[in-house]
Amino acid sequence: MAQRLAKLNPLDGAPFVLIAGHECAQSLAIALETARNLASRGATVLVDLGVTQDWLADVLDREEAADAEVVGLTDLLAGRATFGAVIRRDLSSNLDIISAGGDLTGAEGLDQIFAVLASAYGRVVAHASDWRAAAAQAAAARADAIVIVSPPARLEGAVHSAQKTAGESYPEILAFRASRERR
Repeated sequence: MAQRLAKLNPLDGAPFVLIAGHECAQSLAIALETARNLASRGATVLVDLGVTQDWLADVLDREEAADAEVVGLTDLLAGRATFGAVIRRDLSSNLDIISAGGDLTGAEGLDQIFAVLASAYGRVVAHASDWRAAAAQAAAARADAIVIVSPPARLEGAVHSAQKTAGESYPEILAFRASRERR
């Protein structure tokens, strides 16, 4: 998937990809793996639009104590933090990561954040736990490609639903089969 996404060549700025889940807890791990792969090809940022899984903090380079809360996108949008405070380096790659930092429901200003990131990075990867969430829709409006991650039994329906919802306003929608979830 990363090879296909690396070939995106938008007319205005950095390639912007949304990787979003559909009833699948694996979408963040897939977004992280894809963004790491893209980071090996040039400056890349992963923006988590939530719901952030607890393990994401474990991959971030932090100067604070291990139990300190990581500031994120909600803090940036509220003016409580700067870009420098919310961008963290992945401990395993050259990838920069911005965590959600809280609930982004009703958050305004995401498009401006995306525009700044697209001007500063070679690639922007946004992750959303659910492609139907408002923050995911804001990212989808800017995206050059959308990847829907879902278990095989639900994938076709999720992609069809996304295509129907978007009409012609979304770019290409790609399907990614997640492995079966363990219960």
